[in-house]
Amino acid sequence: MGSIIPLFKLLSHFEPAFEDEEGVVTLGNIHGPISKSERTSFVTYASRVHSYDGLGEERIALSSYIQALQLTNRTCLLPNLRTLRVYGGPWEPEVYFFFSPSLRTVALRETDSEYHPDSSSVLHSLQRVTANLTSIDVSASWSTVGLGAISSIHFLKNLHLSHDHSTEGPKGPEGPFRLDVNFLLDLPCSESLSTLSIAYFDLFADQSTRHQQATAFPVLKRLRLLLSLTSMGPLTKLLQNAKMSSLQEVDISISPRRMDESEIAHWKNLFRALPVTTSNLQHFVLSATSEPSGAFWSNLNLSIKDFEHLSQCNLATFTVYPPIFSTLSLGDISSLLSRGGDLNLLTLRTPGLGFEVLVIIAQTLPKLTFLSAGIDGRQLLAADSIPILEHRLGTLIVTGRLERPLTLARLIDRIFPHLFYTLFSPSQDPDNEEWVQVESLLKVLREARSDERARSSRNV
Repeated sequence: MGSIIPLFKLLSHFEPAFEDEEGVVTLGNIHGPISKSERTSFVTYASRVHSYDGLGEERIALSSYIQALQLTNRTCLLPNLRTLRVYGGPWEPEVYFFFSPSLRTVALRETDSEYHPDSSSVLHSLQRVTANLTSIDVSASWSTVGLGAISSIHFLKNLHLSHDHSTEGPKGPEGPFRLDVNFLLDLPCSESLSTLSIAYFDLFADQSTRHQQATAFPVLKRLRLLLSLTSMGPLTKLLQNAKMSSLQEVDISISPRRMDESEIAHWKNLFRALPVTTSNLQHFVLSATSEPSGAFWSNLNLSIKDFEHLSQCNLATFTVYPPIFSTLSLGDISSLLSRGGDLNLLTLRTPGLGFEVLVIIAQTLPKLTFLSAGIDGRQLLAADSIPILEHRLGTLIVTGRLERPLTLARLIDRIFPHLFYTLFSPSQDPDNEEWVQVESLLKVLREARSDERARSSRNV
């Protein structure tokens, strides 16, 4: 249900909100008595509503909500409501009128920069009213009290928490709220969670707290962590102290700022811990919200041994935007991908390796449909040295130091002859019109081959 106005319009004396010529808004209101038949219709209609997502946009007077509650003789306006989604503001105190014991899914998101609801009060009230919640999605300015309310909710299947750090506090804009990794490890709903998403928090690890045994997340399938994370230590601690045997998708976004010996150790431990935490990983995505210089990633100096356990996972998606492979050799990349025969989507940056890495990918990953690769394309091999392959790759994005567009196109066509979409993003001279011509040339070559195959089949 996108609007509750039709429900109130069952009352003959209800007048919806309107705005006059000067922009003054008059809230919707009930201006007269309610008949017995209207009451019956109202109660019947309200009982049939199972989903509602219009709160904050209705502009109904608070007194009318109270009259409606008195009319139904209930504590909630929609007694059988199962899904409540609130994307606008302000939505207090009206939101309390929709807290039904039947609720299963609740989404509360701040969209008004001048309005900051008390999420802790709302969540505590929600937790007291309904014991059947399975999904919570809240974007708000978090506090310790608000997180405490989340910690009191059991049996959740989906938990999405996002900190709105754009709000203005008494001392100016607030930064990311600091979230102790132990909050996640101590969640009472860990055994029922299927999806866990944490965004725009500054994750930290309280070193004084030790976990004697790993926290079990037996049915967790999707883990999304979009963090203002300056160190990989807290994330590593989470994976080292959690057992996620069903985990299939991991999406991590970080904001790295330093790379010293302790940080390098955290990175190494991360890739060693991940395959131990889960043996069913299928999708792995790692991105960075800030882009340090290439020298920053070279200092990481990861070796192929750091990825040995990860390469044993049966991955379908392996997307790594930061150039953490910058110190690996061509042989290392070949070894890394040798067990990735089921990969469909691959993104990696190898700024120190040339076109040969694309050849290895084409020869090693037969099921690949999407490839985004960062390479050093300045020294291209002779066309005769590039094998002619029939790889079915459909989408190719190439970035890095790229030169000689037409030559590069010819080499690509030898290994990926079935491309439907290509994009070239050279770090130097990106406005060169020849790069646009390359995309057209590859299309022409593909269509010409298609015509030739059709001609050959007719002649058989």
